[in-house]
Amino acid sequence: MNCLRKKLSALIPLAAFTSITTSSCFFVVKALEFNVIAPKGAPSLALLAYADDYNHVTIENNTANVKAAFFLDEYDIIIFDTFTGLKLIQDKGAEFKLARVITNGNLFLVSTGHDENDIIESSDNILGFGEGLFPDRVFKATHPNLKISNYYNSAANAAVGLCNGEYEGRAIDYLVMSEPFIYNTLNNKSCSTYGKSKVVENIKETFIKFSADRGVEFNGFPQAGVFISTRLDETTDKNKKKKVDNFFKTIDTELDSLERSGARDSLKTLMDYGSLYEQENIFGLNYKTLEALQIDGKEVINKLSYYSFEYDIVSFAKMFMSTLNLDLIDKDSLSKYFG
Repeated sequence: MNCLRKKLSALIPLAAFTSITTSSCFFVVKALEFNVIAPKGAPSLALLAYADDYNHVTIENNTANVKAAFFLDEYDIIIFDTFTGLKLIQDKGAEFKLARVITNGNLFLVSTGHDENDIIESSDNILGFGEGLFPDRVFKATHPNLKISNYYNSAANAAVGLCNGEYEGRAIDYLVMSEPFIYNTLNNKSCSTYGKSKVVENIKETFIKFSADRGVEFNGFPQAGVFISTRLDETTDKNKKKKVDNFFKTIDTELDSLERSGARDSLKTLMDYGSLYEQENIFGLNYKTLEALQIDGKEVINKLSYYSFEYDIVSFAKMFMSTLNLDLIDKDSLSKYFG
């Protein structure tokens, strides 16, 4: 069900609530009382209704800082790489649980234009981001004959390499990256690779074929997830439980817009965050980029790979346990809000 929202901050104090729906699934988006952290980029748009609450919401450029939040008391909600988060919970004792999967494979191979023969080979200089994170595992599993030479600490920082075309003085041939950072860089006329760089492979599509060849049908892979602290997941405080219920209803509404309607409602909300520069500074993209990546004319294309349905992550882990070096998922690692 689509739940449309209108920003009413001029009429209603932000301290009371942030925004309000105007459809049959009417609900008030209440102000946060717990802290949230997310990486800059596509996953952060799940927080569109809250991102102007700088006291409670942190959107990080460095994914290492998001990962570290699993062991801090400061945060109750973390948006992060799904299987890395689960591993931190099951192997390292992080006191969180998985509540949502929100992206379903936003990963591409991009050429800088430096590869003279335009053929991807093991001798090419290929860079990635987030060594050991799930997207890195997917790339390695689907490209066993290729090697990542070096890693950036985030998809956002990988855009620097695509822009200048080199890493530590050596020319880069290809990068493993995610949107919106590819689109931003390909359209940046100040980049030395402008007009030469291009997307050469949608790794999500490669993974779908990779899965089918093994007799498994998955239309992508669980990339970003929403994690909730065990203390908040298990709280008996009725007021806190209502706030958590409201939080998930709000991000579900946002994901519904982002995935199924070409982000039409989300585009309106994103415009409330100031200039194009200000929007991109917060989320890693502005409304023009979001529009270009989510809708083509009347067709929803969802290049950011948002996902708003329940994900059978337990089965996914079983199917790819050996191929992607995954642990089986303990049901206790899943939140009562998982769905």
